[in-house]
Amino acid sequence: NYNPSFGNPSVVRTLTKAGVETSDVWTLGTNSGSGTSIAPSRDNTKLYYGGKNGTSNSAIHVWDLTNDVALSDLVATVAGFTITGHGILVLADGTILVSYSNSTTDWKILHYSAAGAVLNTYDLGAHRFDGFRAALDDPNSFIVKIFSDTAGLGPNVTFRNIKVSDGS
Repeated sequence: NYNPSFGNPSVVRTLTKAGVETSDVWTLGTNSGSGTSIAPSRDNTKLYYGGKNGTSNSAIHVWDLTNDVALSDLVATVAGFTITGHGILVLADGTILVSYSNSTTDWKILHYSAAGAVLNTYDLGAHRFDGFRAALDDPNSFIVKIFSDTAGLGPNVTFRNIKVSDGS
């Protein structure tokens, strides 16, 4: 459970499958409030979060869930871009996908190693990104939901299965 709209710092809680809150609670560092995206590592030892509503801060921060402390940022701010909502996905191999936008004209997804090195860039152009999910063959591909118009109001929604290796 993560509510990025309220509170600074943000508080993260875990829920059971039945929706019952557990005793696991983490209070993220200062300036963590109003974030746009969050995703845990597959082994639930790290929490990746980033974006700041209304700002161009697109750094990806890392929180150690085992020791309850901030770690070094995975990546610094990408100049001129913000992280989109629902914009972080951790793949089965531990690599991380992050979606960015510089307004309504340029949408892209960067693929990072667990150490923060850029492995690939997937350009979505002016098609508005609206979330992604791991595909059935995770970590070999992922599925992106995009709108054909930049406002996200048009009738055409496309789901694309993108190969991690080459973006096709």
